[in-house]
Amino acid sequence: MRCNIIPVNARQRSPLGLLAGRRAADYALAMHMIIIAWLYVAGLVAATEPSVVGAVLSFFFYGLVPVAIIAYIGTSRRRRESIRMRERSDDDHRGDPQRDQ
Repeated sequence: MRCNIIPVNARQRSPLGLLAGRRAADYALAMHMIIIAWLYVAGLVAATEPSVVGAVLSFFFYGLVPVAIIAYIGTSRRRRESIRMRERSDDDHRGDPQRDQ
């Protein structure tokens, strides 16, 4: 009997194995689909509430608040890079006042 050893590649070891090696656009599309599905389920939960106030509060706390938190956390790296680039461009444009004279 012969045993074949199959090496484990990076995709299988990754905690996000299905997303490893994919483009950022594919990841963003998957996240948008998950958010839409979450809001759909939260809407269905809100629709089963007996009162309108309960429905609005359910949708707000089960749907909008979690999505807002995830979006804020998910875009933190992009915000940091944007701030860093803005600071670099400000430093480049300021220049050295001694050189100008």
